[in-house]
Amino acid sequence: MGRKYCQECREVVETKVLGEYSQVELRGIVAKRRRIKHVEEDGGCGFEWFTLELPEDVLLESREG
Repeated sequence: MGRKYCQECREVVETKVLGEYSQVELRGIVAKRRRIKHVEEDGGCGFEWFTLELPEDVLLESREG
């Protein structure tokens, strides 16, 4: 479990990752794609979405360039 911004509720809420992650290529960079759900156990809306996680060194490299 973790906390992320829910686009449906428009606030930071308790979330969980559903299943395993997959790897996708985004503009030549390999990223982790994770399915996230706003947990319903604590009164959450159950909204599901995907996140992309990029390697930190790639992000820092783009800021320097």
